[in-house]
Amino acid sequence: NNDAHDVDISGLTVNGGTYGVHVGSNKDFKLHDTLITGASDAGLWLDGSKQALITDNEFSNNAIGIKSNGANFTKVVNNSFYRNQTGMNFTGDTNLIVENNRLERNYTGISLTDVNGAIIGSPDNGNTFLYTNYGITAQGGNSIFIDSNIMDYVNYGITTTDTTGVTIVDNQLLGGFGGYSEVSKISNEDDYEGD
Repeated sequence: NNDAHDVDISGLTVNGGTYGVHVGSNKDFKLHDTLITGASDAGLWLDGSKQALITDNEFSNNAIGIKSNGANFTKVVNNSFYRNQTGMNFTGDTNLIVENNRLERNYTGISLTDVNGAIIGSPDNGNTFLYTNYGITAQGGNSIFIDSNIMDYVNYGITTTDTTGVTIVDNQLLGGFGGYSEVSKISNEDDYEGD
């Protein structure tokens, strides 16, 4: 549905198809208390939406749980991502907030490409990653704040490439499948802040 406003979807079970839910140039879209499973491309595709609020949903067994392209002011909070190839994939988005989600047994938890302005976790609202090969990957973009996420059995905790203005603080990297997890590929040490 393109150019609709104030759309609110809740309490559904969506199974199969290419996309579970496709959201075009919508403003103030809300998705909550919904199960989306078995989509061959993406459980939820945000395609240029503004001010989407995605809360208390379960995304399982999709190629991608949430795929977002060029969205602005998206907030993804309190969702579960289980056995997707990628839990969340954001490309060209701005002003993104991702907090208090559980990502378990996805190959990649959160992928950011050319995202400008993102908060991935915050004190008391970090995301939890379990049994995942890549926790958070960022390529390109700027102003990425990664805070208070917990990663257990994650091989590559946080990976950035050609991303500027990255701040990484208070994340717990508890170990990968081989007994380690890492923060890797900080592309420009002058643009990295963290401990």
